[in-house]
Amino acid sequence: MSRRLPRFFDANCMLGRYNLFHSGSFYTKERLLQEMAYYGISDALVFHAVSMENSPQHGNELIMKEVAETPSLHPVWSLLPTISTEVGQVRSYLDEMLGHNVRIVRLFPLQFHFDLDDWCLGEILSMLSEHKIPVIIDFFDPITPHADRTDWGSVVSVCRRYPDLPIIVTEFRFRTNRRLYQAMDKCPNLNIELSGLWLFRAVEFICRKFGADRLLFGSRLPIRDPSCSLGMVNYAMISEDEKEMVAGRNLSRLMGL
Repeated sequence: MSRRLPRFFDANCMLGRYNLFHSGSFYTKERLLQEMAYYGISDALVFHAVSMENSPQHGNELIMKEVAETPSLHPVWSLLPTISTEVGQVRSYLDEMLGHNVRIVRLFPLQFHFDLDDWCLGEILSMLSEHKIPVIIDFFDPITPHADRTDWGSVVSVCRRYPDLPIIVTEFRFRTNRRLYQAMDKCPNLNIELSGLWLFRAVEFICRKFGADRLLFGSRLPIRDPSCSLGMVNYAMISEDEKEMVAGRNLSRLMGL
């Protein structure tokens, strides 16, 4: 009897033309849906390239237009500190986000030059924690896009200050997992998205050491090919139940779906 493949819910997809675009890549919703169908990915979290490279507010508007009437694509909004007046008042912004059924947010601290400390982002983080809205922290750096730039000290500090706030770290690649494992040990609310986790048997180690509920499948389409992340789940030496958790159940749970 052939085993049932897990349902994959991608935690890391992007739409829209981006600056690092290269031949053979894509940026349209139609092509993303084709890729998802080809690889057996049923659902995906999506943010707009404009949110990452230019204006989170404008990118949030664009992503809502992109996902309209496409139930398999779930919008992600990006946020900025409030004093610059780029996002308006936190409460009204949150109400608008929830009104659009957006259940998760994304932060680009390096790209938009802000800190995760409370003096800079505390008002936003406090309100997100109150509603238990998961936060994806992405230390993408357009200057050195292939380097590991995650500030683990800041990540751990946020996790400790807001223990009820689900934090998801994503990165272009993890070259070493020592700081990652130390952070996961100290922060039960810290979750890891798979598209940058390339080391041998890392999935098995995390499931054994910290629990399968701490891992989320993600591809970083269209910048990356999802084959690596899919293989890390499908061929991992873990139970079928753990594979289903990593593939999609964990993300659905964090989003309250």
